[in-house]
Formats: sequence, structure tokens, C-alpha cells
Amino acid sequence: MYHVQSAKKKSTKNLMKFVLCIKYKVRSRKKYQKLRIKLNTWYFLFYKFKLCTLYFVLFLYNLLSQIRFKQVA
Repeated sequence: MYHVQSAKKKSTKNLMKFVLCIKYKVRSRKKYQKLRIKLNTWYFLFYKFKLCTLYFVLFLYNLLSQIRFKQVA
């Protein structure tokens, strides 16, 4: 499970790197490294935020379903 997830994450990262290379036409290695650091921080924030939103939505859904059951009973 974990292995598959990490592989998925790696493939997305590689894709993003590829897109960035095309978009900014990164030639020098130094520029690429700077860009990569920026990309990694953004990716990390996005990933965390996505997880947080998922948990929040699940929590709200749980809450709403409990309220609905109380109204029925």
C-alpha cells in the first residue's frame, strides 16, 4: 500500500518537474535546483491541504448524518 502510494507521488512529482522544465525552459542546473525546492514546498503544502480538506469534509458529513438521524428518531 505504502509503496504504491509513494510511487504515485513520485510519478506526479516527475510530471510536475517535466512541466516546469518546459514552462520555464530551465537550462542551468542551479536554476533547476532552485525551482525544485520551490516546487517541493508547494507540493508538500498542497498535499497536506488536500488531506485536511478531505478530513474536514468527512467530519462535516458525519455531523450532518448524525443530525439527520436524530430528526428522524
